Amino acid sequence: MSHIIERSLIKKALPFIDTAALPNQLQDLIQLLGLDDTYDLLEHLGGRVIYIAKDPNRTKLSQSVPTPILAQLSYCYGGSTIEFPKQDHFYRLIRNEVIQNEIEAGSPRKSLANKYNLTVRQISNIKSSGGNTRRAELQKILATCI
Repeated sequence: MSHIIERSLIKKALPFIDTAALPNQLQDLIQLLGLDDTYDLLEHLGGRVIYIAKDPNRTKLSQSVPTPILAQLSYCYGGSTIEFPKQDHFYRLIRNEVIQNEIEAGSPRKSLANKYNLTVRQISNIKSSGGNTRRAELQKILATCI
């Protein structure tokens, strides 16, 4: 996936995304760790299947995951193998909001499809999907960064 939207923009926009639009497992991680920590965790572990030890001191994850986060993961998922979702879910939500803004500004669907490497149908689906419930705040962030 070509990331036109920079990581710094995604980090600024995170507090304003509609987390209800994310997969259930990702919502559970956000509820457990918080939005920023979940995003940072998925930067390292996203898309991987990992065993979570019951004792956070007895795992190689302690080298790459901060101790408080590892302790929370061990408490809730200890003894289990879980597949961490990829960060792309966050990227797509922000990208779709950027596309919504560009559609409202009058950009043609075909040029947006080319710009974001999507089909015209996908752009139409994004247009018809509405948007974020906290759209005004998110638009302020996007306007200053794009």
